[in-house]
Amino acid sequence: MQLLQDITPSAVTSDEFPILAEPPLKTDQEINGFESLGVMVAEAPYRVPGKLHLSQIESLLSARASAAEDHLWALREDPEYFCHVVLEAKDHRQENLEDTAGKAHPVFRIGQQDTFWTRILGSVISEAYLEQEVFSELSTQAKELVALQTKYASQIVPSKDLPKEYEDALLRFRFYVNQMAKGPLGVLKMKAPASPPLQKFFAREPPVNPYSSKIRTMYKPGVKKNKLDTVTVAA
Repeated sequence: MQLLQDITPSAVTSDEFPILAEPPLKTDQEINGFESLGVMVAEAPYRVPGKLHLSQIESLLSARASAAEDHLWALREDPEYFCHVVLEAKDHRQENLEDTAGKAHPVFRIGQQDTFWTRILGSVISEAYLEQEVFSELSTQAKELVALQTKYASQIVPSKDLPKEYEDALLRFRFYVNQMAKGPLGVLKMKAPASPPLQKFFAREPPVNPYSSKIRTMYKPGVKKNKLDTVTVAA
């Protein structure tokens, strides 16, 4: 078998068939807008899914509801776990912060420490029950959405409105998720300044009266946030 049968040996080495330059490497973003396969694979887990995978959402919420229930039972049945959670909550209370005058919170005065522990225990127990109720409700709604998605699978098309029952369930679920998210965000904003590694960067305003539970925190002078919203000491 001969290769290049239509080309004579003399023509192969002539200028008629010049040696071509090596093609350049392709960039991650092609001119036509399609990304390289490697980039697409790497970014796939972080892209908005093309299809609403309600079964995965339901699975995650069910697992979270189960974890919240286990946490609640552990608080009740396991003294060591209860002690660990309570002490962790104690370390993240804003009462631990000094006020702008460098004074300790009134709850640490003699005869007032019971108030401090009452607040800690109240927050631990209420947060545990609230998490269990919230995630159980979201899990139940997600299961209903999975069933409705299957029920109306043949009617769900981009060119038509969603079936009324399915649309109402989706809107209700979105509302609950948005409202639920406010709780953890509020807890994070409250506990982050009081966390032991960050306490030195924050101070609190003196309370209006010694028995007030309202606390307002602020950054100490010389401390600022960078672009990543992390607390750094100013140079």
